[in-house]
Amino acid sequence: MTNDDRFADRLLADTYEQDEPVQLDYGDVQRAVLVPERLFGRAQCLARAYDLHLFPTIDIYTKTRLNRAQCETLLDEIAFVASVSNDELLREHLVRIQEVVATCMRLPQCELCIEGP
Repeated sequence: MTNDDRFADRLLADTYEQDEPVQLDYGDVQRAVLVPERLFGRAQCLARAYDLHLFPTIDIYTKTRLNRAQCETLLDEIAFVASVSNDELLREHLVRIQEVVATCMRLPQCELCIEGP
């Protein structure tokens, strides 16, 4: 068994099906994005490794609310993490996060809520 085979499950969505989700929404729960806790943490680790400012500091174990300026920063940081990652599964989730953050920013009273398990 090669190292690629031994860790291949880390790249499969099925591996994270039982994870508690991190939910991102802007008041419309129907359009909320749910990201498996471990994948959200993986993205935060990448953000931390590149010394990004906001994304790595979000505490998913408390309810975090972000205003428009913070959403703009988060959007930029997520785009950067997606651009440096070659993990397709993670990038799929990052695209979904970008969509909800961008939608939130188009609303008059922008407030993004992030909450984990």
